[in-house]
Amino acid sequence: MLTWTSKFKLRLLGPFSFVDPEGRRIVISSRKGAALIAMLAVSKDGERARGWLQTQLWGSREPKEANGSLRRELSDLRQRLNRPSWTPLICERDRVRLDLSIVSVDIFEPDDEAGTHGAGQSGEFLEGIDIPGEEAFEDWLREQRARLLRSAADNAATRAAPPRAPAAISVSSPIWPGQAASDGPSLAILRFTNLTGDPDDAYFAEGFKQELINRLSRVRWLAVIAGDSGDPRGATISSQEARGLGAKYFLDGSIRTAADLMRIDVTLYEAVRLQAVWSKRIEIGRSVIATAFDECLQELALLWQIYSRCCFPPICLLQYGHR
Repeated sequence: MLTWTSKFKLRLLGPFSFVDPEGRRIVISSRKGAALIAMLAVSKDGERARGWLQTQLWGSREPKEANGSLRRELSDLRQRLNRPSWTPLICERDRVRLDLSIVSVDIFEPDDEAGTHGAGQSGEFLEGIDIPGEEAFEDWLREQRARLLRSAADNAATRAAPPRAPAAISVSSPIWPGQAASDGPSLAILRFTNLTGDPDDAYFAEGFKQELINRLSRVRWLAVIAGDSGDPRGATISSQEARGLGAKYFLDGSIRTAADLMRIDVTLYEAVRLQAVWSKRIEIGRSVIATAFDECLQELALLWQIYSRCCFPPICLLQYGHR
């Protein structure tokens, strides 16, 4: 039985999910349909202009065709969502609105079962709903994911902050597990292995490493070193070699190609135990490599800052699917 407190439940972290007030899952098979709902859910008052939605989701098409596609998508969504007893999707002449008074969105109102935001919930924002070819949407999606990561970093820093010290005591950088108070966070960045089969890509791998060193060196409390020279080394690193790096943690990876994509695998290890504590795969289209190269470096630098402010293991990274 429905009560006045019954709401739709919209999940945007992890796989997209929309459940009606009676607990029935609403199937939205179209990626653009799910993306449209998500875009409304995170907008002010749940509302967007039709023209904005059209540009974001069908910007690659001619205006007349894009307008028709938007109309059809909205018609399909109304049939799936709206009932005589509830109308979560409201379509007007030039605007579309999601009624947030009857829709609970996980990034704003976590389920009791999931715990509070940033702790129990898991998954990347709109996981698996990338729309190739629609650059406006892809830009929006990257912006939303980065915003959530920044929010997670701020929350983690707040949770990990030490108790306020007396005025005579100076509290400095975060102290990691296993460190003495006089130690500081330290990271060695090793060479990225070129697995593309193209010798020219070795320059890209070395450039990626050097740029990553430059970016992470801007984190004022983190000591960053180049962990190896350009000399060849084995595919894996031994415990003795790891200890010889002189850093608490080290990061390495590889690059390879798949069709028109450059695939970069990055892994962060704890040096003493030689244990991987974080990894991520980044895929960059060769046609947009200059722009994507800068974006992925920014994300890696941001992720490291999030990790370094978390307790061990890195809970706030795992919740966003960076495993």
